Amino acid sequence: MHAIGMEHEQSRSDRDKYIKIFNENIEAGWHDQFSKERTSDTRPYDAESIMQYNLYTAGKTIRGTASKTMGLVEKQLEFLADLNAGLDFYDVADITDAYQCAAHCKGSSRPKCENGGFVDHNCECFCPPSLKGDLCQTVETSSACGGIVYVSESKVTEIKTPNWPSPYPAGTKCTWLIKAPADMLVKLTADKLDLPYNSLNRCYHWMEVRYNLIGQLGVKICGEIKGKTWTTTPYGESNLMMVRLDAKFAEDKDAGKGFSISATATIKPVVEDKSKICTFEPPSDGCFFEGDGNWFVGEDASPSDYGPSSAYRGQFYAYVDGNNGQDAAKMTYKAPSTMEYCLSFAYYLSGGNLKIHSEDANYIYELWTAQGDQGDGWHKAKVDINAKTGDLTLIIAETESDYASDIAVDNIVLKEGVC
Repeated sequence: MHAIGMEHEQSRSDRDKYIKIFNENIEAGWHDQFSKERTSDTRPYDAESIMQYNLYTAGKTIRGTASKTMGLVEKQLEFLADLNAGLDFYDVADITDAYQCAAHCKGSSRPKCENGGFVDHNCECFCPPSLKGDLCQTVETSSACGGIVYVSESKVTEIKTPNWPSPYPAGTKCTWLIKAPADMLVKLTADKLDLPYNSLNRCYHWMEVRYNLIGQLGVKICGEIKGKTWTTTPYGESNLMMVRLDAKFAEDKDAGKGFSISATATIKPVVEDKSKICTFEPPSDGCFFEGDGNWFVGEDASPSDYGPSSAYRGQFYAYVDGNNGQDAAKMTYKAPSTMEYCLSFAYYLSGGNLKIHSEDANYIYELWTAQGDQGDGWHKAKVDINAKTGDLTLIIAETESDYASDIAVDNIVLKEGVC
């Protein structure tokens, strides 16, 4: 659910980018289920709550076949909608980030994880399934096959199972990580595929293609296929694709020939990003938040012994020095339209208070606050903002009389939709 934009149900303002709701099928399903008429005004509150249904639940039946109650805009990801595998790799990553489990890990002790890995609470790289190594730089695979394959737009790379076109050895498990340049997509073509399956069309052995997020289960293919293609989605890890052969699950079954596939890189389509980002890095016309004159731009180490030793990212950040005697420093943003926003930012707090407020014509709402010494390091925060046109969002830093109460912010991002 995390990977296809479905984790926050109908509350997501950007829901329609990911799913389509077929209300007529939902309503018809209720008519059948409760055997009485319902109108759109009297249907249950969760009519469009996608977490209540899979692709077919509560839908009407046509000639004995359940019709869809929802569908994905990205059709090739529909197989993900009915998975129920518990917490996946990306859920663990979100939890680690939300609870700042790795906040203590900084400087030279913080590893630079590769291939989608992230730093966990032990200050070690937590790797996507089928990857290993201190930096997630190695593929878990048989010695006879698999590995990391680098592709480019000008070159087609062939990948084959062991012994192709003769059958592969029983019990074979292979994993290939296919990597394109950072600004491109991976395109995979099954030139020929021959993998065994049973009379119920269930795979004994299969090729799995992870083309959305490599840490997430992919689509499984078996039978005889020729010419089918898959391309990484622009919304996931767009330059990484993982391909696996699993002939271990049913190793007592006769092997097929395996597969011969070809991989290349292709141009990534332009996806409009309406995010506003403020990093304080030059060249810049200034932050989309307007300062009141009490915020200053710092570079590298703070001039105070109680401020950050470096920016959260890059070289520059905004700060308020506890020595300046100001009771409060404000940054203000005026909402241009009515919608939900997610405000994320990094902050450094050695004392005082840092607050996020929302103000309309009548009220002031305190949405988030951090107080007191938070230790020598940057922290991350996310705040949901439900704004009407003209409402103000404020970042407020309140220093104390103590000169050690320095406050800094960096990497401010405002996106449409909930956090």
